[in-house]
Amino acid sequence: MAASNVRMNRSQERSAKGLTKSSTATAAPRARAKSAKGNSSPADMDDRIKHLECYIASASAANRTHRAMMADYVPAEETRHTRAKSTRRPMHTMQLARRRSAALFMQVIILVTMIAATVGLLNQKFHFWN
Repeated sequence: MAASNVRMNRSQERSAKGLTKSSTATAAPRARAKSAKGNSSPADMDDRIKHLECYIASASAANRTHRAMMADYVPAEETRHTRAKSTRRPMHTMQLARRRSAALFMQVIILVTMIAATVGLLNQKFHFWN
């Protein structure tokens, strides 16, 4: 069975009746009633298959149009920050960072000195090495 690809519009009915021109108006309610009961006829199955094929064929076109519509879209968050961000920091924050790094350096020196003094005192008491 060779089904033709028919583009679906949103205004069209999304049933097999709306997509196929070969089905008659009187056969569609009977086919729907049979499909609701679970007794599907081959014609009803063909209509369903055509409907699914058309839906799948229209999915890629819808994706392309969505991508084309969103190509020039700029999110609102980027439009708020129009000024260029400066990499320079104010003088008081640079001085504060310099003080913090100097204090950290002094703490490291004091810690190393205390560890060396403790090891020296333990060496005098227990004679780890000469």
